[in-house]
Amino acid sequence: MTKKAAFGASLLAVGLGVGWLVWRLTRPGLRRPRRVEPIMSDLLAEHAGRVDYADAWAAPIADGESGSPADWAHAIVAFPPTVDKLMRLRDALVRPFGLATMMDQDLPYTGFPLLAEGEGEAVLGADDKHLNFRVGVDTHSGQVTFTTTVTVNNRLGKVYWAFVRWCHPVLVAYMLRQARVTTQC
Repeated sequence: MTKKAAFGASLLAVGLGVGWLVWRLTRPGLRRPRRVEPIMSDLLAEHAGRVDYADAWAAPIADGESGSPADWAHAIVAFPPTVDKLMRLRDALVRPFGLATMMDQDLPYTGFPLLAEGEGEAVLGADDKHLNFRVGVDTHSGQVTFTTTVTVNNRLGKVYWAFVRWCHPVLVAYMLRQARVTTQC
């Protein structure tokens, strides 16, 4: 096989892989999340500090689903298999740069530590040398709102966030679509 043919085959394989991933992440799930204004509650603001980026996604809480923000936080970030594979790839790519890995940690929130919990909301997050992030999970008004804040700490954080920023909304919407939270009896 010539170098040109091998390069073409590699591009085709990458294109098919990306196409499959986009199809997988955008297919319908249990609920239809929509982009909303970020909810910067006092609890989230207290833990977020300076914010360079913020976005939020919301979806209705169905009958029979828990209204506990901690249950929702766990369900949303307990990665579905597709996101789990992407996070493992992310960890492999950032490990040489000395950045924190998510999947190697033994935490109840799949690498996102629970920082605070209040009435109707929970805050998860982590700090690293490149950036800090916080996730506010709010369950007021019969819906769950997933607000993400990012604070960039240095040039590496800017580069990292430039890559992650384009896929972040797709992944958050997918995780919210797939979350399953039931009321404990």
